[in-house]
Amino acid sequence: MMFVWMFFVLSFNVFSPEMSIDFARKLEKEGDYYRAILEYKRAFYALPDTGAYNYVKDDIAYSIAKLYEKLNDYDMAEVYIDKVKDKTSQKYAFEKGLVHFLKGDYSNARSFWRYSDTLSAWIKLREGKWKEAEKVFGAISYPKRSPFVAMLLSGIIPGLGKIYAGRLYDGLYSFVLNAGSLFLVYDAWRHNRKTETYVYSGIFLFFYSGNIYGSWIAAKKFNRYHLQLAIKEKEFSLGLWKYLP
Repeated sequence: MMFVWMFFVLSFNVFSPEMSIDFARKLEKEGDYYRAILEYKRAFYALPDTGAYNYVKDDIAYSIAKLYEKLNDYDMAEVYIDKVKDKTSQKYAFEKGLVHFLKGDYSNARSFWRYSDTLSAWIKLREGKWKEAEKVFGAISYPKRSPFVAMLLSGIIPGLGKIYAGRLYDGLYSFVLNAGSLFLVYDAWRHNRKTETYVYSGIFLFFYSGNIYGSWIAAKKFNRYHLQLAIKEKEFSLGLWKYLP
């Protein structure tokens, strides 16, 4: 169907902004975002800069910006949002804030989203200030692991802290590695091989300390992962995901 439409346009060498907009929408529905952008731009620049067409041009500019967002080109999305004539509307404030939000520029996003407690709290979620976000969204609960406990457990039994932090195979590997190096120390000491005892002791201490530090890191990663998962679930439950490209 798309090719029939193209043939019609090319055969009769006819162009109008309305036809270009209609064709851009067809391309957009088919997921051909690059060509849809080109068609929207043809219409945008063909329309005159007069009051009667400002609404239409603003709508096209928003459409172009949304497509650039889907392509993760947030700088170009911002370029076309800035071409909107009516910069006093809430829609402009939302879209301008959204492009900053998608770029990770939360400070500027906040300045445009001040009108909404929900959107402002969404920024706090992404910033990791979930305690403040809870004042608007309600409790955000997720499983946590204490880095101190993880270190203590691995200090007692190497690898146990990693298992506590959800890293079963890493924990078992760490246990085997430390147990093996400790056996080498014991075997060298039992046979009175002093040089080997010192060398293997150094190796064991290196693995043992690394195992404790690794358990602290594992607990931190566990908490970070589950917090991000809880944030995603909260965004989904609140319907915020629909604003994302």
